Amino acid sequence: MPSRAGVAPPRLRNVVRRAATAGLGLALSVGLAGCKGLPTRGEKAARAKLGEVAETYRPAGRKPELPRLTTQSDVGDFLQYAMLNQPQVEATYYDWSASVERITTARSRPDPQLTFQMDIQNIVSSVMPGLMMNFPGPGKLRAGAEAASAQSQARYFAFRSAVLSTS
Repeated sequence: MPSRAGVAPPRLRNVVRRAATAGLGLALSVGLAGCKGLPTRGEKAARAKLGEVAETYRPAGRKPELPRLTTQSDVGDFLQYAMLNQPQVEATYYDWSASVERITTARSRPDPQLTFQMDIQNIVSSVMPGLMMNFPGPGKLRAGAEAASAQSQARYFAFRSAVLSTS
């Protein structure tokens, strides 16, 4: 079917419109993929507490040097040595650290999903790109963050209990 000068045939306009919609969907999904919201009060407190403990228990992310134990060592050196060598203390520390990181995941919007569907029989009869997003109800993300913060606080107390049971 010949086209008039300057006017695209309807089929070409549909293809261009679909491509533009798919491009917009892709740009939107890439733009929204990094959205993680604002930190809650509980998350800020948990991160601050983790930072304080990490300064002494895992400075620079590594196990600190063990104190040298001699006959002249005081009780504090023995307790520090026992705490730094106790696998239960280390395990509960890393459980607590991971639970602090889960707060961010709990308060963040779900990632968008890019979909692509194609019907093929003898020829390609349809191509359907799409974008799917889950939109949580009002207050759900905040409630998830509060629950994750409470779990993080429980893990902190488990860590403290493991440290105290070492002595």
